[in-house]
Amino acid sequence: MSDNNFDGPFPPSFSNATSLQTISAGHNKFSGLIPLELGSLAQLKGLYLYRNKLTNVPGNRELSIITSFTNCQLLEEVDLSHNLLNDILSAFVGNLTTTLSKLDLSSNQIERIPLSLANLTKLIALGLSSNKIKGVIPLNVGQMHNLQVLFLDNNVLEGPIPLSIYQLVRMYDFDIELNMLIRSMSSSIRNLTSLQKLDLCPNNLSSRLPPGLCELDLWELYLQDNSSVGHLPLGLGNFATMINMDISANKLSGELPASLSKLQMLEYLNLSHNTFDGHIPQQHICRLHTKRLSTFW
Repeated sequence: MSDNNFDGPFPPSFSNATSLQTISAGHNKFSGLIPLELGSLAQLKGLYLYRNKLTNVPGNRELSIITSFTNCQLLEEVDLSHNLLNDILSAFVGNLTTTLSKLDLSSNQIERIPLSLANLTKLIALGLSSNKIKGVIPLNVGQMHNLQVLFLDNNVLEGPIPLSIYQLVRMYDFDIELNMLIRSMSSSIRNLTSLQKLDLCPNNLSSRLPPGLCELDLWELYLQDNSSVGHLPLGLGNFATMINMDISANKLSGELPASLSKLQMLEYLNLSHNTFDGHIPQQHICRLHTKRLSTFW
C-alpha cells in the first residue's frame, strides 16, 4: 500500500486479519488517529505508516498508540515518522517487546522522551529527529547497548552529553545537530570504537576537543557552529578514513597540526571562522576535492 494516494482514516478493520505480519502503508495521505485495534495483531512484526497525516487522541498528553502496541510481542520495526503525532512519548514505550530493533518517530511534534525508553535494550536504530523534544538526553541511554544508529537532531535538547552515551560501543551513526547542548565531549568518546559519523553541529559545546576523538575511525565529522576552544589535537592525522570534516565557526586557534597532511581520503574540509595561524600543511592537501580553508585570521 505504500507510495499511493490513499486518504481518509486508516481502516481499523485491518485488525481483523489476525495473521497479518506487516502493515506497509507509508507515503500516503491517511489522516486522523492510528487505530488502537492494530495493537491486537499478535503476529505483527513490521508497522510502516510513515509520511502520512496521522495524529494521536486530541487532548491526550501521551501517545496512546504506543501503549496499544505493547501487546504485539513479535514486533521488530515501527516507522511512524513524518506524521502529526504530538505531546509526550508515553512511559509505556519501555514495555514494547524486546524484539523491537527499529523505532522511527522522526518529524513529528513529540515534546518529551521518558527514561523508560532505555528499556528497549534490543533496539538497533532509534530516530527522534525533528521533533520538539525538550530537556536533557535521558541519563540512562547507555542501557541500549545494541544501538547502532541514534538520531536526536533538530530538537530543543539542552544540558551536557550524558556520560552513558559513551557506553554505546556498537553505535556507528550519532546525529545530535541543531540542539542546545553545552559543555564538552568527554575523553570517553574513545570508547565509541564503531563510530563512523558524528554530527554535533550547531550546539553550544565548549572546551577543547578531546584527544580521544582522534582514536576513532570516523568517515564524517561535523562540529561546526559550536564554541570549542584551544588547538586542534595533534593526532588529527589518525583519521585515515575521514572523508568529510567541518569544524568551522568555533573558537579554535594555533597552528594546524602537521598530521593534517596524512588525511589522504579527505574530500571536504572546512576550518573557516576560527583563529588559526601559521602555515597550512601542503603535502597531500592537493588531494582535496573541495577546499574551504579560508578565513583563518
